[in-house]
Amino acid sequence: MRLDVGRFGDSFEAMRDLQRFLDRAWWDRNPFYDRRGLSAGDVFPAVNVFEEKDDRLVVMAELPGVSKERLEIQIRGDVLTIEGERALYTEDETKNMRFYRRERDAGAFNRSFQLPYPVDPSTVKAQLEQGVLKIELEKAPEARARRVAVS
Repeated sequence: MRLDVGRFGDSFEAMRDLQRFLDRAWWDRNPFYDRRGLSAGDVFPAVNVFEEKDDRLVVMAELPGVSKERLEIQIRGDVLTIEGERALYTEDETKNMRFYRRERDAGAFNRSFQLPYPVDPSTVKAQLEQGVLKIELEKAPEARARRVAVS
């Protein structure tokens, strides 16, 4: 593995190279994890953010194993934060378990995203169905395009 720190095209490429190198060094020696198919930098929850034609922003997050009671969504300015906790087993259940492979993680998580434009927090809708969180956000009135009459 060679780290090329002299690149200017992508200032984070050297850090990604180093991260991949360290990931391989760790995961190749850990018999309890199988990272095939996952890339360095995988985060939980996986999220898509897209805009629909009617000036509505949609955030879709994969949250398997997370109940709506353990989920909190906050909007502050143009930043959306999703936080919660995923519990896979109770403490009593794990007392009698001996893991040979453990790939599913549990615990608290927190992800924040800067939205592409301000949204109206009073119109936000969130729904959690079959482990997928869908958040719908409308553009704030001041972020919508307006026609200006020329006099």
